[in-house]
Amino acid sequence: MRARIERITPTHPWLVADVDGAVLGYAYGSAYRTRAAYRWVAETGIYVAETARGRRIGTPLYQALLDELQRRGFVAAMGVMTAGNPASTALHKRLGFVDTGTQPGIGFKHGGWHDVVFWQKDLAERAAEPSEPTA
Repeated sequence: MRARIERITPTHPWLVADVDGAVLGYAYGSAYRTRAAYRWVAETGIYVAETARGRRIGTPLYQALLDELQRRGFVAAMGVMTAGNPASTALHKRLGFVDTGTQPGIGFKHGGWHDVVFWQKDLAERAAEPSEPTA
């Protein structure tokens, strides 16, 4: 996890849900693609501890991340997830993401290949001359 955090650039936020000193979840933004043309789009990630699921932590945590990404000048957020995750699908729908497609068999984890679903939420209008995202 430390290596993942260290790769995040200053423009991409990392938020933590801390309740009474216990980390119950986190949400973060990262580069969507390495090419400069995509620097106004952030890929998002969220995790809620198993013991905290159902305690209404995920939605406000993810919304805070989206608000922060918008404040920093990002125009879109991309949720990228393994297909067949009903809780994550419901979260993305609840927050206004739209399903923009599935890429079959491109994600390998837990000993197998999985389809990956892309969810997009627009955060701002597309300016003709966009300002760079800020920290």
